[in-house]
Amino acid sequence: MKKALRPLIAALVFGAIVLAGFSFFGDAGQILAELQGIHPGWVAAALGLAVSNYLLRMTKWNYFLRLLGQRVPRGRSAAVFFAGLSMSMTPGKLGELLKALLLKDLSGVPVAITAPVVLGERLTDLLSLVVMITGGVWVLGYGRNILFLATAMCGMVVLGVLYPPFTRGVLWVAARTPGVRKMAGPLGEAFGNMAALLAVGPMVWATLLSAAAWSLECVAFWLILRGLGVVDAPLLQATFVYALGTVAGAVSMLPGGLVATEGSMVFLLTEVLGMTTLPVAVAATLLVRLCTLWFATFLGAGVLLGHPGTRAALVRVELARD
Repeated sequence: MKKALRPLIAALVFGAIVLAGFSFFGDAGQILAELQGIHPGWVAAALGLAVSNYLLRMTKWNYFLRLLGQRVPRGRSAAVFFAGLSMSMTPGKLGELLKALLLKDLSGVPVAITAPVVLGERLTDLLSLVVMITGGVWVLGYGRNILFLATAMCGMVVLGVLYPPFTRGVLWVAARTPGVRKMAGPLGEAFGNMAALLAVGPMVWATLLSAAAWSLECVAFWLILRGLGVVDAPLLQATFVYALGTVAGAVSMLPGGLVATEGSMVFLLTEVLGMTTLPVAVAATLLVRLCTLWFATFLGAGVLLGHPGTRAALVRVELARD
């Protein structure tokens, strides 16, 4: 259990540093006053939209599993999905590969199937956000480097999986590398499963689901801005700020996108769009991250350690690793 909580503890420390940084560069007293002044109803609405985001992403998780021939009982699949949210603070959320280990223990689903599913989730999440920010980047001329990096990351994954010489080269090296030879077979299966997820139909459908899910969190950010008194904030601009900040955090590969996401959002709100003052921008950013990233992390940790199935599976996984 201590091992499972280490990423969460590290994230809490990192988050405290981020909060201290915002307080140092901004007016800590004014930021606190803004946080205290918002009506709890706005925060509750944002939390509700965040939960809706998770439910849509769980729909995508189940869709990918069914696409690869795995029909996991709904309750077990939901428990594993929500337990994976505990790894939201890991770089690029790649810690959610924990879901592959949990599902193998609970249902015997090979990691060669579930690991591509997790990577497919992350890829379609990033791809949907890239689509959402492209128009804003083109109009404002801000965020081009972030858009380029994110697009390049998506392109490299797709080409790496679908370009046969690349996959053959990886498998050839794996088959001839001591200590890795036994993984050549499962690795080849994983490439095949990932290629199935990257077919046009599944990719389009999964990306649309992702876009709908992340749009809900953009609306949550817009509501928080209104709750803080920015009543004339356009929904499209709030969507651009939140989506671009999320992409900036993803390409930074920092845990949970911390610093990169918050810094980008505050800068966009105050300098690029001039929507509000620094204290309000910081308060809005902190609140939406509390209602999305931090809420997801603690919700996932609660399911991981509180659900009998996932807790027992985690213990067995850790014992097997030791």
